[in-house]
Amino acid sequence: MTDSLQGSLLSELSGGRLPLAGIRVLELATHAVGPFATQILAGLGATVLKVERPPRGDPERTTEPPMFYACNQGKHSVAIDLGAPEGRAQLEGLVRDCDVLFEGFRPGAAERMGVDFERVKRELQPRIIYVSLPGFGSSGPYATRRGYDVELRAIAGEIFINKDAAGVPQYAGASPAFDFACAMYAALGVVTTLLDRDRGPMHLEASILASGLHWAFPRLIPPRVEDRGGRQHVFRAADGKYLTVTSAEASQFQALCAAIGRPELQQDGKFTVPIAEINRATAEAVATDTQQAWVARFDAAGIASAPVLEPEEVFEDPQVRHLGVIGMDPQPWSRVPIFGLPTRPLGPPPAIDQDGAAVRAGGWAALDAADGNDQAQTETQAR
Repeated sequence: MTDSLQGSLLSELSGGRLPLAGIRVLELATHAVGPFATQILAGLGATVLKVERPPRGDPERTTEPPMFYACNQGKHSVAIDLGAPEGRAQLEGLVRDCDVLFEGFRPGAAERMGVDFERVKRELQPRIIYVSLPGFGSSGPYATRRGYDVELRAIAGEIFINKDAAGVPQYAGASPAFDFACAMYAALGVVTTLLDRDRGPMHLEASILASGLHWAFPRLIPPRVEDRGGRQHVFRAADGKYLTVTSAEASQFQALCAAIGRPELQQDGKFTVPIAEINRATAEAVATDTQQAWVARFDAAGIASAPVLEPEEVFEDPQVRHLGVIGMDPQPWSRVPIFGLPTRPLGPPPAIDQDGAAVRAGGWAALDAADGNDQAQTETQAR
């Protein structure tokens, strides 16, 4: 890590022992869910070893490199041919000496590979924390279905709720929210289980659908807000830039109508005209001035508003820079956004089999030593 990056991350932070230092996490997962979950643990100090299939490794390396980068920082990588007897033996050796195992296979695959929970706890690691990450769940009528974020959101009601102006359900997938929800629940389950290391083996399951349902629940139960899909929130300013405007309470809606010079659109904070007219009036007003001017005007009036930032602008935003959670100097980096706990900045993802020689020669001990060298870079987020 460069001095400039380390210096920026250590600003206003004090030292502390990493809470998961010494915990060994074996990752048998691809795409976003398992990798994001184990990356959270890596940020808290765990040593994470990512097992990849040679020669290409995690498919996300080639299908979506930015997502791979964002979910695999601060880890080690070993390439193992799990179809070969010697590969199976290598994997079993790593399982014997790990604390946590993440598997993201479809139901039945772990059994065929000989690393299912029952065998692991019986023959390989009797104190294992074993985490399964199925899409729909390990049982039930959809257990063996294939499904990605879009299919899971469809079943959770999210797509139906997000309708366009014509009332057509839309998939608004800026990020795989259900995947990240599942990853966070899985990481939380591991940390909770680690609080009691005197108990026996534990099998945790965090399915993507179950996690997404938990997040979607507030929008599924009645009474549902009927105009959620009709109210416009993003508007184009005179300089061609965009901003958001949200008036979630009666007093804010009154302030909005006053700010755009149309107080007659409301009475006691309630609509007096159709929502389409409110959208049109707001759009016409916002088009008369710049993004920056309108955000400042709305903010002064107590109305929620923000500039719609382009990706390159996000890193320069003063609040984003203040939080110190992501950055681009000298390369993209992120950190676990938990303030008050010792965490560590995460280095770039490993190349496939980057640690293979060390692991094959010395097992986990080689990785423990490597991560131990990073302890001087530990910092506590204490805002």
